[in-house]
Amino acid sequence: MREHTRPRHLTLIGIGIALLAGSLRAEVEFDGTLGPGGMLSGTFDIPDSFGTQVGGNLFHTFSMFNINTGESATFTSSFAGVTDNVISRVTGGSLSTIDGLLASTIPGAAIWLINPNGVVFGDNANL
Repeated sequence: MREHTRPRHLTLIGIGIALLAGSLRAEVEFDGTLGPGGMLSGTFDIPDSFGTQVGGNLFHTFSMFNINTGESATFTSSFAGVTDNVISRVTGGSLSTIDGLLASTIPGAAIWLINPNGVVFGDNANL
């Protein structure tokens, strides 16, 4: 009797779908350069304690920065002075996908998201 085996192409398709589904959750990973390392996912705040304040600029550095539909990332600060800019760089090798809310509770601060691999804003992106 012949043993039933799954065709190889179906296995590869299943692996591809599993990898794609795993990459669809929001992930922000700090690279530890300007503050502690660590990862956040879903709906979350990004506090100033995970970055470095220099004058009117709050700097953050990430190895990965993605936000999915229905999720949000909000920059926050308890700095007593004025913050003019939140400057965030992505140092990892992947582009950033923003398809949810990218926000700040810092009055008047501009948000800069710098990724040399690119930033893609989806239909559901909201700034």
